[in-house]
Amino acid sequence: MWSPTYHRPGAAERLAAAADRWPIAGFTHYVSNDDDGSWLTSDEGRAFFRVAEERRLLTSIHCQTHHQPAIRRVAERFPSVPILIHHLGHVKASEPPPTWD
Repeated sequence: MWSPTYHRPGAAERLAAAADRWPIAGFTHYVSNDDDGSWLTSDEGRAFFRVAEERRLLTSIHCQTHHQPAIRRVAERFPSVPILIHHLGHVKASEPPPTWD
């Protein structure tokens, strides 16, 4: 979310290029708080996670609770991709459980 390429076309190609250039075991993706999470399951997002699957990359995601439905759909579509959620997705014990579709 700090880059001008955030959720822009070509993310899958950029991830593949980074994996070709450096011996990475995974990557971190920060999802903007005001993002609705739809990019994660879009054509671009699916291509991005397909690269993670093909390269066997650990996916580390910094997100909020409202992003969980989209992340769950990614996990269902790419079950071999390990997904680590930073800070448990910022779930707060003082809040009621979220309602997810």
